[in-house]
Amino acid sequence: MKKLTLILFTFLPLIFISCANQLPPPGGEDDRIAPKILSVFPTPGTKNFKGREVTLRFDEYVDKRSFLESFSIYPEPPGETDISWSGKEVTIKFGGALSKDRTYVVNLGRDLKDIRGGNALNTPAIFAFSTGNKIDSGKISGTLITDNLERSKILLYKIDSQREVDPEMQKAEYVVQPQDNGIFAFAFLPDGKYRIFGLFDDDRNSLYGRDFEKIAIPSGDIILSGGNYVSDVSLVLSELITLPGSIAFLRALNPDSAEVIYSNIPVDGRKFDAGAKLYFYFRNNPASKQDIVSNFSLTDSAVGKTYKPVFNWLNDSLLEVFTAEKFTIGSTVTAKIDLRQTNNRYYFEQQIKITDKESTSLVSGRLTKKDESDNNVKLLLTGFGSTTGIFRTSTDEAGKFVFKNIPEGTYRLIVFGDENDNGLPDNGTFEPFGFSEKLKVYDKEIKVKSGWNVEDIAMEY
Repeated sequence: MKKLTLILFTFLPLIFISCANQLPPPGGEDDRIAPKILSVFPTPGTKNFKGREVTLRFDEYVDKRSFLESFSIYPEPPGETDISWSGKEVTIKFGGALSKDRTYVVNLGRDLKDIRGGNALNTPAIFAFSTGNKIDSGKISGTLITDNLERSKILLYKIDSQREVDPEMQKAEYVVQPQDNGIFAFAFLPDGKYRIFGLFDDDRNSLYGRDFEKIAIPSGDIILSGGNYVSDVSLVLSELITLPGSIAFLRALNPDSAEVIYSNIPVDGRKFDAGAKLYFYFRNNPASKQDIVSNFSLTDSAVGKTYKPVFNWLNDSLLEVFTAEKFTIGSTVTAKIDLRQTNNRYYFEQQIKITDKESTSLVSGRLTKKDESDNNVKLLLTGFGSTTGIFRTSTDEAGKFVFKNIPEGTYRLIVFGDENDNGLPDNGTFEPFGFSEKLKVYDKEIKVKSGWNVEDIAMEY
């Protein structure tokens, strides 16, 4: 067989490399090296292929189950497949003849592991051959934002006017797994119209189970024409913004000593944003709503100032509190819920250290828009698991943006087209189907330190 030329997906959309005949480390040492593909048949790039089987040879013994879970060929050949297995070499025989004038794409996902060390591929491997006289050249790439890459997949459907796209019942024509950094790519695609989904595939069947799996809705369909390259697709499976009442939000709250009342008052020395809202979660509902609000106070004893709270019950257990007047910069505010005169006889008190100007920073940069017709583009800065607020801004005519008075912490920068003008990126709906708003997430965490500005962030949208 000829030496293999593979396409591996890394930080660049496509990189062509040659795999040399490398052997595993000598016996006795721990195997920490992922398996390597030494050769494949048909040779990548083969045209006018007439056969009915694909053979892959590895440099070491590969776990059979992981191979079956990671191997795919698209479009799916007809009939049942038969697999001949030797451990280092595998042949996949198709039950029927391949379609004429089609480009077939063989993919090995990140599930593939060796036997000796359980080492998995860090990067999916892909190659193509054709039953016609050309290899299709269309490409689609992007980023999947998720908290669980291991079982995440990207489903790509070629839209046909004769059928509806249904990821619950219909297998996608093309399926890939993302890399460790969330980047994914499809190559060797024919011209046409496509719809793409991100999927947390818990049962590994490449179909959406709406009762127990998450699905990411795209911002629009994709058109390929003349072998073009679409490279800026963003799919979101994780919770980008910690909204009040969500599971991630409640987990981020801090309990008092008796673990009865949870709040977003920092307990690790961090300071509280002067304009942020307070949240209190009553785990065991210790008193009536009326008793809680009647015995609630916010005071700055250093200057004898009392703030008038506004109460908003988000549900029976979660209370949102804000004030018409921002807390004084650099002050310390005491939050009290004194229920000792009620049947509950509980007392809660926490000190809130309000951030000062010296402990906040600016976050700034420039946004370049590929399409100047994109209107109402907004930027959000939100903390990872933080409940101290969401910071919003927009760009000036030159594309410059500035977030002011940002407390110390680690943040995520989000750019989105706010079509419904609600100030938040909408994820779209599966049923009835509705596209998400166009969105992009900055590819690095933004670490803000007290008094140190973060500048020169460059984003393209």
